[in-house]
Amino acid sequence: MLKDHVESTHALLEQWEQQAQKQPVVPGASESYFSFFRAPLTAYQQVIEVIEVVETASKQSLESFEKAMQQGREQLQEVARRTWHSTEKPEK
Repeated sequence: MLKDHVESTHALLEQWEQQAQKQPVVPGASESYFSFFRAPLTAYQQVIEVIEVVETASKQSLESFEKAMQQGREQLQEVARRTWHSTEKPEK
């Protein structure tokens, strides 16, 4: 949701910049004005990128953990099965 908001705001800012270029203004004034709005958008974009990296790393870590747990469960079941069969007394 935040990413969509940042992208929408960025598109709106680009439209304003295009319109400002068509109108006579004091040189540099519009650039200063748009820089003022661009700074938070850039910061938000960087935060979103960091969140995406962390999310990907967390997902990979969780998948690795689940795989390790599954392997551990399988090994434990195999040990239990072997122990059970080795302790069974043969029927006479």
